[in-house]
Amino acid sequence: MIGRGTRLCPGLYGYDDNGKPLDKQKFRIFDHWGNFEYHELHTEEAEVTATKSLAQKRFEAWVMLGAAAQRKFDKQAVDLVAHQLREQINALDEKSIAVQEKWQQKAQYSDEKVLRQLSPKTQQDLLSILAPLMQWLDVRGQSDAIRFDMDILAAQTARYTNPEELDVLWPAIVEKVERLPPHLAQVQQQGQRINQLRDLGWWKQASLEELEDIRIHLRGIMHLMEKTRRRIWFDTGGYYRRCEPDPDGDPQNQHPFD
Repeated sequence: MIGRGTRLCPGLYGYDDNGKPLDKQKFRIFDHWGNFEYHELHTEEAEVTATKSLAQKRFEAWVMLGAAAQRKFDKQAVDLVAHQLREQINALDEKSIAVQEKWQQKAQYSDEKVLRQLSPKTQQDLLSILAPLMQWLDVRGQSDAIRFDMDILAAQTARYTNPEELDVLWPAIVEKVERLPPHLAQVQQQGQRINQLRDLGWWKQASLEELEDIRIHLRGIMHLMEKTRRRIWFDTGGYYRRCEPDPDGDPQNQHPFD
């Protein structure tokens, strides 16, 4: 029935910075019984695109890192990527029907030797077949950790593809670690690594292994971040830049503003 659930609810999505209510603007109609056809009505069909889960985005980021490392003939990095991909593939819920339907590909790419080769066919299958299955990975309570994974993965990939991008990625990552409460024991234990991240010089020279060490040890405390955002100004060489992180946690969108 068209009408039910489509009435205006003022402030449904909260309020903007000016106090103006954010109302619902679009409504999706599922015409299961062909009412539009019966009444000869015509409506513009909206293009439906599937939303990728954080786990899928992270899986794809690992594949991209592996491909970038392979082009630079960094075998050690490719081996690291292969191990991480295998761990995530093996963690898929085999009770899921979607996973069961792809059991052959899951079994094939659970072989770390195959993943280490990272052939073009393997990369294509990982992105088109295995990556969408990551929505069935149980990552409850890990959203902050996964977003931090993606931050570090973006930096590790930039080392191979565009080192200048490290300057862009750094402020958003520092903004996150600055939101970690320094009085907590879990945070204090990682003080040395946090101080390393605060140092732009260290960040630009850090190896893949050093960044991986940061990722492994800090991802588990990212859920402790204070939720209130603070604007942080960074001195990046003669001028200051303000960092505002992307609300969806996508490191590619976390650009500072001059």
